[in-house]
Formats: sequence, structure tokens, C-alpha cells
Amino acid sequence: AASLAGHRMALQLMPALMMRGAGDLDYQAVRDELDQIETQMSVVGAAGFVRANLKTTRENLPAAIELLASTMRSPTLPAGELETLKRERLANLERMKSDPQALVFSELGRTLSPYAENDPRYQPSLAEQPDLVAGIEVEEIRDLHARFIGAGHLRVAVVGDFDPDELVELVESAFGGWESEEPYERLGQQHFEVAAKAEIIDTPDKQMAIVARGATFAMRDDDPDYPVLLFTNHVFGASPSSRLMTALRHEGGLSYGAGSMIQVDDEDAVAQMLAYAMCAPQNATEAQELMQAEFARLFESGLSDEEIEGFRQGYLEEHKTQLANDAALVQQMLRDLRTGRNFRYRQKMVDIVNDLDHEVLEAAIGRLAELVFVDMIGGDVEKF
Repeated sequence: AASLAGHRMALQLMPALMMRGAGDLDYQAVRDELDQIETQMSVVGAAGFVRANLKTTRENLPAAIELLASTMRSPTLPAGELETLKRERLANLERMKSDPQALVFSELGRTLSPYAENDPRYQPSLAEQPDLVAGIEVEEIRDLHARFIGAGHLRVAVVGDFDPDELVELVESAFGGWESEEPYERLGQQHFEVAAKAEIIDTPDKQMAIVARGATFAMRDDDPDYPVLLFTNHVFGASPSSRLMTALRHEGGLSYGAGSMIQVDDEDAVAQMLAYAMCAPQNATEAQELMQAEFARLFESGLSDEEIEGFRQGYLEEHKTQLANDAALVQQMLRDLRTGRNFRYRQKMVDIVNDLDHEVLEAAIGRLAELVFVDMIGGDVEKF
């Protein structure tokens, strides 16, 4: 964390800049080469990691990996393309600074994860970001790439039609011996105890409002309660016929859309429960009250037998759908390589949901009932 302090925004822009020129190819030449070899490639990242994604055909796999290696190892990191990326980011920030949804989720994230300002995991506000973006120099990104990017901790997951032996040779040839200058230490996540809070963010003349609430709790995804909470959230707010959608849209007619999510880390005991509803500004206060009432009903009454049986099949079908999705599958494999798991772990989660009973369910929901929530509304205050 100390070595990356102060570089958060540069680390966010670096992956996109790596795609803007590699080896002796400029940005247009990289795009032309990708078209020629029928390959889709992206590079994403933030403080602590860079991840590349490739989608190609069997016959084009060698050329795709060669281009990826050039992009990762020898990006030109052109100053002119950095200025283009900065202009695009600044234009997007300009649009976001009066967007209720962007403002509320930004402030909610900052409130639930209040890292110190000099920490690379610190989330700058939308008001802070333009100056930070404008201040990024290409020399900073080039230095970060030279010092921190390498294949010493490389993990590769592949799904599709390929020859495994050939793939290993290609990867070893492309990335073997490439080490970063700086030693690597995983940048973990920290759990924060957050006090209850209610906040209103005024966005005059906006036709849409957003209601959101969130809470933090200490849990890792190998906790026995995790699959139970995922299922509970499926019933509560993660499916089209969930309680939140039914109460706020189908019955209440107050919201354009509503939902909830539970996010639990796979290496650190860091978790959040989040919920949202989009509505007209004049419905925001009522939508917030109804959302809070649905939370109270969940904590007080749990789930009914009908809900458990009715949602169980949909939850399990969703799991099967994920297994049939190559993009989701390869990302899951990558996470399993990092955590030392395999798909037997996924099967254990399915078994817990299949065998779910009220005693287990009530214990898990009891943990949610102890949460302290942060509530926010964004929109035109005069219409509330």
C-alpha cells in the first residue's frame, strides 16, 4: 500500500493506455491487428492488479497471445493518447457531477470504505477526481509500469477449443522470466465499522432520483452463512420478482427499478449489503420509507416456506446458467486459482441452498438484522 500511495488515478488509467500502442504498433495498428486475427482484447486494472482478457479462435491463439504479451510487456504508453484518455475521463466526470445515481453511489462507497486519503484504496469524491485526473503525467504511468508490472504472479485461465500443451508453451514463451522490479504483496481489503447516517444529495432539475442504503459487516465467502445470505438476497432484491421489486414497482408503482446485492470478499473478511431504487423525485421519500419497511419485514419475519421453495429453483437455475457462460466461467477459474479452490467448492454452496432449513436461515438473517445502515437519497430536493 505504501509504494502505491498517491497513484490511484494513474493506476486506473494505465491499463487503457497500455492498449493504445505496443511494440512498433500505434493505437490504430493495434486495432487493425486485432481485427486481422479475429480477436477481442481488453486490459483492466486498479491499485494492486492488472487483468487482461482475450477472446479469439484456436488458429489465432498464438498471434493473440503474442500481441497480448507485447501490450503487457512493451506498451508505448504514448503521451498524446494519455491526453485523449484524460479528456474522455474528464468529460465523463463532468456528466456525472450532477447525476443523482453517480453521486449517491460514489458517496455511499466512500462512506462504507473510508480509507485514508493517501491510501491507494481511497475513493476520491466526484468533486476531487477532475484535478487528480488532470494532474496525471505520462512519466508517472511509465514509471509505475516499469516498477510494478510483471508476470511473477501471473495466473492464466482458459475456456474453449485449444491445445493445452501448446498453450503452456505459448504463455511460457511470451511471459517467462518477466519479473517486476518491486516485490509483490497482495493489497487486501479492510473492514470498517460504519455509523448510521442519513444524507440527501441535491441535484436540481433532474427528472430521476435514487434511493440507496448500505451496510458493512465482517464476512469472507467461505463462511457457512454466505450461500444462505446470497439466497436470501435473491429473494429480497436480486431477482425480477423479488420483494423489493414487488413492493416498490409492481405494487407500489413508485420505482422504475429496484434491487439489492450482497458483496463478500473471497480473501478478506469484508462484506457489504446494498439496496437501491430509482424513482421520480416526488416519490423518493415514500420509496425510501417503503424500502426500509421491507428490510424491517425481512429481519422480523424472515422468509416463508412458499418463498423458499418458489425462489430456490430460480436460484439454482441461475447457477447453472453461470456455468454455461464461458466469460463467467473463466473469471471464476481465475478466482479459484488465486484462492486455491475448485468447483467442488461451488457445489458445496449449491448443496447448502438445496438443504436450506428455517433454523439455518434465521441464524443468517439474524446477522443482517444487526447491521447499521447508511441511507442516501439523490435528486431534486424541491420535489421531495
